[in-house]
Amino acid sequence: MLEWGDPQNDPRAFRRTLGHYGTGVAVITAQGEAHPVGVTVNSFASVSLDPPLVLWSPANTSTSLPAFRKAPGFAVNVLASHQAELSSRFAKSGGDKFADLEHEVGRHGAPLLPGCIARLQCRRETEFPGGDHTIMIGRVEHFERFTGTPLIFAQGRYGVPLDNPELDSEIAPLNAEARPYTFLTLLRRAYLARSAAFRQEAASAGLTVNESRIIYHLDANGRLEIPALARAALLDSASVEDAVRTLSARAMVRREEDGSFVNTEAGTAVNSALREVSAVSESDQLSELSRETIDGARAVLEAFARVSPKT
Repeated sequence: MLEWGDPQNDPRAFRRTLGHYGTGVAVITAQGEAHPVGVTVNSFASVSLDPPLVLWSPANTSTSLPAFRKAPGFAVNVLASHQAELSSRFAKSGGDKFADLEHEVGRHGAPLLPGCIARLQCRRETEFPGGDHTIMIGRVEHFERFTGTPLIFAQGRYGVPLDNPELDSEIAPLNAEARPYTFLTLLRRAYLARSAAFRQEAASAGLTVNESRIIYHLDANGRLEIPALARAALLDSASVEDAVRTLSARAMVRREEDGSFVNTEAGTAVNSALREVSAVSESDQLSELSRETIDGARAVLEAFARVSPKT
């Protein structure tokens, strides 16, 4: 267990806990008396199919709340995976968020944003108090669905939906007639297959995948602070902090006086053991390939990763 307690005593920890629940991202828009308004939310949810009702929860401190309360309706613009910048634009307070932004005008004058994967035009039905937020209910009068993948927000960062490697235990064979395959196709399939195996290898060492990344990169780079460790391990800072907290409690990682972290002897030993297990697994899987072929494949991967091969 990482954190626990009364939310009123530690609201920041409570917020981090809520962040473990991933959501989509939407921009709610409406036409105000003088100009259109819009806010980024991840509190949007379906309430009912019959009648078609949805809800979202603006903060009571939002400067746009009065406009949403007066508007007869609003639009829900569900953002696509390439629209993180649009999300950031409407997450900011103040300023003209619609400046130089092309958009359509929908029902009740609510702006409809381009490039979204879904748009719902709603009539404002009712609202309820919800602590420091207001729960707004809308009746969907018109919906639109487009191609694309949704933008995801979880643990303080944006993401995209991917297949879970643990669920892809059986990957369909490639069609030999479709060769040559793109590198992207091959890399994705290799990632899914190898990730599923590595999760089991890490678990056998008593580690999660994130924890294994931490001790690996500390072993490779020496002492690192949280931001540098997050960049090296390709993780967000919150995930790194959680992993470091667990590893520190198990005496595998130690915090230095300057705030950086290093592996302890125990952490280095576990990392070495895990690398040996992983190397054996990879060697078994590639046993039919020559060393020259394997080195060539490694060079290709390093080129894609923009890593300079060691001479």
